[in-house]
Amino acid sequence: MAASFAAVGALGHWAIWAGICYLVGVNFFGGKATWGELLRTLGFAQSPGVLWIFAFIPILGWPLYALLPLWVAVAGFIAIRQALDIGNTKTVLTILVALGVSGFLELFF
Repeated sequence: MAASFAAVGALGHWAIWAGICYLVGVNFFGGKATWGELLRTLGFAQSPGVLWIFAFIPILGWPLYALLPLWVAVAGFIAIRQALDIGNTKTVLTILVALGVSGFLELFF
């Protein structure tokens, strides 16, 4: 039961994050993409997260906790940059503004 709630929450977070990045990247930084393109690229960027199922194995737990968040963050950066067709600086700014918007929205929802 808890796994199904986690899966639904992860899907919702993915869609909302893609939407915020889309709106910020296109409206403020001149990105050229559709929401669907960002959904697809960010979905692929999140795919290393499937390796979390091995975190319960003692010898794999600590390396996974150290490496997977970094791997997903770098893949997410590349996904946003490639989908929006913008440079590195605009990508960093898109992510920072989107994080701010996301944090603001979490205060109310």
